[in-house]
Amino acid sequence: MRRMAPTVLIVLLLGLLAGCGPESEQAPLDGGGTGGGGNAADVAFAQAMIPHHEQSIELAELVPQRRTSDYVRELAAEITRKETAEIERMAQWLRAWGAAVPSAADHAGHAMPGMLAPGAIPALQAAPDDAFEQRWLRTLATHLGHGIDMAEKLLAQGSHPGTRTLAENIVNAQQAEVATINDRLAAARG
Repeated sequence: MRRMAPTVLIVLLLGLLAGCGPESEQAPLDGGGTGGGGNAADVAFAQAMIPHHEQSIELAELVPQRRTSDYVRELAAEITRKETAEIERMAQWLRAWGAAVPSAADHAGHAMPGMLAPGAIPALQAAPDDAFEQRWLRTLATHLGHGIDMAEKLLAQGSHPGTRTLAENIVNAQQAEVATINDRLAAARG
């Protein structure tokens, strides 16, 4: 499998975030049977969203060992199920396009766009049981908000039909989930 140099990945991510890039980067890539070709924005999105989803799953994995509500347990299970499937779909697209599939190890120890601050998960792990659920929900809402931003940027630049559909689904589902989380947090304060 061909791997992209870290500098190329950074340039692609910056182009995606800035909404710009050389015209040659917008040329379609081979769709590999995934519903048409994609462009550099589609590649950069998948390469950034995979670690973002891996971080969502990392957050979800904190829940079973804590005393939480049914809502939080069900949400964590749903995140793990849904985002694991989405990671595999994005990895298939990247392989079809001849692009590198990122791993969690590729991003360990440094921040990248869309990810939580480096100390956020350790702080959550250290939270006492009576504060864990509220902190987990706030952390998750922040993380989902980053995912919404990433997906909206893809919608402005991407060309691959599958990637665009995934981004639309992320925006719709995560906006609804953030609204539900915010309602629950407000009710707990009230």
